[in-house]
Amino acid sequence: MTDDDPDGKEVMTMYTTTGLEFQLARERQDREIAHAARMRLCASQTPSLRRSIGFSIMRIGARLAAEPSLELARSR
Repeated sequence: MTDDDPDGKEVMTMYTTTGLEFQLARERQDREIAHAARMRLCASQTPSLRRSIGFSIMRIGARLAAEPSLELARSR
């Protein structure tokens, strides 16, 4: 305890305020985490256009690589 506050009320108020600040910060962080989780669940489940085109190109490339000769691939 300090000399200017013999009953210790000022010190207790300081610790209570710090505890409340930590509690409020934790609650805000928990709300942000829950919000981010909800947003991930609400995101579209279909792949993006870029990803769809990439998969198509990979399938075409795999088909071309499986061809025994380039002439057969060009005839399609």
